[in-house]
Amino acid sequence: MTGYIIINRQSLSEEDYACYRSFYCGLCGELQQRYGRAGQMTLNYDMTFIALLLTALYEPDIRLSKERCAIHPLKQREHRISVATGYAADMNILLSYDKCMDDWKDDGSVAGHREALALERFLPGIREKYPGKVSNIQDSLGRLYAAEDRGDTDIDRTAGLYGQVFAEVIAWRSDEWEQLLRDLGMCLGKFVYLADAFEDREKDEKKGRFNILSALRAGADTDAAYEDMVFSILNGVMGDAVRLFSLLPIVEYVPILRNILYAGVWTRPNAFRARRHRKEQR
Repeated sequence: MTGYIIINRQSLSEEDYACYRSFYCGLCGELQQRYGRAGQMTLNYDMTFIALLLTALYEPDIRLSKERCAIHPLKQREHRISVATGYAADMNILLSYDKCMDDWKDDGSVAGHREALALERFLPGIREKYPGKVSNIQDSLGRLYAAEDRGDTDIDRTAGLYGQVFAEVIAWRSDEWEQLLRDLGMCLGKFVYLADAFEDREKDEKKGRFNILSALRAGADTDAAYEDMVFSILNGVMGDAVRLFSLLPIVEYVPILRNILYAGVWTRPNAFRARRHRKEQR
């Protein structure tokens, strides 16, 4: 369940895209420095958003550099790194480990198991730095997996458990913005969980796996009606997220963050829906 909180490249200026990419590259570099190649391979857009959002809100000192890497060896790329980037890197490892273990449990993924073993050695250090946060995240994930195992089709309750994971991750500090960030994280986590379920439903049903949206599809007369219901739910969740974001006193990087929340998050759901329609018309 990663890669949904992304930019809409077409509606982002070249300047803002370069800035966003510098955060992405900065997180990549931070993962490599802290966790080596295994950590670098877990890089994703969702945690880039969190690094960007927390940097914009708390305005920590930023270290700028230009570096080459194995992926882009010929041209230096700008890196933006702050303490928020380091925090996002730590959370990225934690969530990536749990995702790999879940893939292994659900699909018997050998690659997932191998990656989980590569990341496992970093967990004690992350637990030591964020004991309460790690405990809360793992508790929410455990309750989510239990809800899926018993087939809990209450969308708000089950998706809300993944929302609690995002809420814990995004609430970096215990301060005046903590609750607002938790509420925002809850919305984003729900959106990611449901958008992922929308993409995976048919595959999950073929493999006899739980999917939170299967009951919704069973109750709909047509695929189009089902899709309309899913997008209505997603719209409601993101509407709340946008409203909460507007309450944060953010000055820097606002066009990028708005691009992500207003347009970027719809990139994958819209693309998946369009692919399904094209397939049906063949």
